[in-house]
Amino acid sequence: MPGSRMIIGVLIDEFEGRYQRQVWKGIMDAAVKRSATLLFFVGKRFESPFENEIHQNQIYKFVDVTQLDGIISFSTALSNLCGANRIAEFLNQFREIPIVSIGLSFEHIPSIRMDNKTGMKKAIEHLIVKHGHKKIAFVTGTENNQDSQERFEGYREALSENGLEFDPDIVVSGDFTFPSGKEALVKLLDEKKVDIDAIAFCNDDMAFSALNELQVRGIPVPERLAVIGFDNLEEVALFSPPLTTVNQPLYDQGFAAFETLYARITRQEVSEQTLLPTELVIRESCGCFNLLNERESNTASQKKHPAKGKLLLGIIEKKTGAILSETVELLKNRFDPAPYLPSLNELLASLIDDIRERGKAFSFLKKLEKFIEKESYIHRNRWHTIVHSLYTATLSLAGGCEDVFILHQIFHHAQIFIGDQLSSHEAGLRLELHGLIWELREMMRNIHSSFRFSDLIKHCSVHLPDLMINTCYIALYKKRSYMMEAGHFTIPEYSRLIMDLEQGEFKPVNKLSPYHETIGLLYHLCGRNNGEDCFIIMPLVNRENHLGFILFGLGKKDPIVYETLREQIGEAIQTILLFKQEKKVKNNLKEALQKLKKSEEHFKEIAVMLPTIIIETNNTLNITFLNNAGQDLFGIKSLRKEDRHFLLDFIHPEDVSKIREFTSRIIGGGFSPFFEFRALNASKQFVSLLCRAGLIVRKGSIRGIRWNVIDIKPLMSSVLLPEESFYKEFHFSSREKEVFLLLLQGNKIKDIAKKLFIAESTVKNHIGAIYSEMDVKNKDEFFDKLKDYQIKHFGYESFIFSLLSRLMKG
Repeated sequence: MPGSRMIIGVLIDEFEGRYQRQVWKGIMDAAVKRSATLLFFVGKRFESPFENEIHQNQIYKFVDVTQLDGIISFSTALSNLCGANRIAEFLNQFREIPIVSIGLSFEHIPSIRMDNKTGMKKAIEHLIVKHGHKKIAFVTGTENNQDSQERFEGYREALSENGLEFDPDIVVSGDFTFPSGKEALVKLLDEKKVDIDAIAFCNDDMAFSALNELQVRGIPVPERLAVIGFDNLEEVALFSPPLTTVNQPLYDQGFAAFETLYARITRQEVSEQTLLPTELVIRESCGCFNLLNERESNTASQKKHPAKGKLLLGIIEKKTGAILSETVELLKNRFDPAPYLPSLNELLASLIDDIRERGKAFSFLKKLEKFIEKESYIHRNRWHTIVHSLYTATLSLAGGCEDVFILHQIFHHAQIFIGDQLSSHEAGLRLELHGLIWELREMMRNIHSSFRFSDLIKHCSVHLPDLMINTCYIALYKKRSYMMEAGHFTIPEYSRLIMDLEQGEFKPVNKLSPYHETIGLLYHLCGRNNGEDCFIIMPLVNRENHLGFILFGLGKKDPIVYETLREQIGEAIQTILLFKQEKKVKNNLKEALQKLKKSEEHFKEIAVMLPTIIIETNNTLNITFLNNAGQDLFGIKSLRKEDRHFLLDFIHPEDVSKIREFTSRIIGGGFSPFFEFRALNASKQFVSLLCRAGLIVRKGSIRGIRWNVIDIKPLMSSVLLPEESFYKEFHFSSREKEVFLLLLQGNKIKDIAKKLFIAESTVKNHIGAIYSEMDVKNKDEFFDKLKDYQIKHFGYESFIFSLLSRLMKG
């Protein structure tokens, strides 16, 4: 597949995760820039305790180094539960092509990492220095996670360098998931009952969960408890209160990962490790950005340096350079202010215009709106920090002026404006999400009413375009089975396409379309000239049932759509397959019942004439029917209703327990193999019989057992007795030939010994020599060898004919 267009595989544990989506957007934009195609292999975390996640990791078996130019691995996310060594072992199988790791460092694999330690250290120092907190709890990520360990190191260093003692009692474990945030809070406040004034979380998801719980409990944030997170996900600015967190340039990380891989593929020099800077993003959950409180604080501080009688406009015009310099210094602790210097100059000029017009021109707001509109949503929240820093710097130099209230008014309106911008964006997201949920709900209702693949495809053709998915392929395995050992999978060899949606057009798929080699089919679909640059490859797994795979072209809807569709389509396909299977079983059962009904009508008439012994008993083993051969065997002249013959009365005492066990197995629905037992015949001698049994079922209830019995010795000796040519092929002594014939007739070792007047040990030696000459190991192989010999020399039909002839002759 590698050719003029670069094909890159991306190994990712989930596509819709808040962390993952920011990273893959950066990868995707870099791929578009380089005209490359992306294949996202979407599985789950390694060594997950959840069975459904384990089964979804089958998708990583589709990664084929002969079809790809390079691989990007979301190593930190994949290793969340297993540690770096497991991922290193996994990636080692792909070393034939260039690999780049996101998060974890491995030998000879370039990695793109974040400065986790410094970021968390700055956040903890902010809580200590700015807000005076001394009892700061810490919630870790998973134990083996490298990011979590580095953030914990930053926490401890910040405590130590600021004269605070580390207290292990206020450190609890999380696992980066949303629920673990609440669980950590419960452990701190309810179980340990510790006295704390702030909590630092290893990621934003856990912090979200804790903020929800604190709100439910009525514990005010930040007044009673300050909260900080780590990641700076898109949603954090929209929470109430907005979350103070550490920004990871996740988009930049994805972009850098692709660019590094591209450099490796094109044989350019790259660094073994790229460390991206993190920045503290201050919002309200730590206690900052309360404009009224900070205004009072700043005004109080200005009383030491009053500017009584001076006007605000004159002071600011004179100190423009100083205000700009102080603003830049304030911003340096949070992010690189250099790209924003032109905007700061324009904002300061518009601020002067507003002050000149006594706050009525709104020049500052208009300029602010222009700058915010240009920003991606990820960076829009930086304007909270920029405006706040400009306000603080201006107030520190001109706070004592008589008309300083104008400054408060302008910045107060600016803060409201930024909040409105974020709220407007949030409202748009909610409206879009509402429409998305409605569309998904409607689609799920329809596809779950499908009992044929044609119905499923019809519903997909209606709803997928509305979800802005223009390309979607569904392929099913020829065999549903799979092999699994310690989480390792083998992809079924063959698959066939059942749905083909390409660029909004559904192409007809013949339900009898041929099967293709599975891996080849996947890469063939990705390599079509279909205008797609990015594919999402997911396994169709319903519980432990591996059905096939689904391939999406990346549309513009929320990425949660893909996981939802994978799950729901997988369930719908499983339902269709079960329905088809049930229908087939019902048809087979119906045919079988019809045949059984016809055969039952003739059974006893035929059974009476057969030399094979037919015995019917009830569930307590009383004999209810015997054919002629059976009556001859037991010496019963007739079987009347009033007669009571108990089958076990005719069985050798040593075999009674065998018959009882066999009966219990049959009535319990077990399989009935052939088995041997001894019965007392009319001559009061025990003979060996070969038997197979089955239930007698009428009108849905078990009425008894039918025993089909064959006298072994005459059958063996007549049907399997070989021609003289056989003895020329296998060289036996005269004594071995005698033992051979007696063994063939079904005699036991002690019977052979008695008939030949030799010791049982001698018989065993002869049998061993016979088995060795025939190259068999036991009695079963002995008879199989004879059967195969007869079929080979006389043909299968002749063998069956000889068997039937013997049975018919009696």
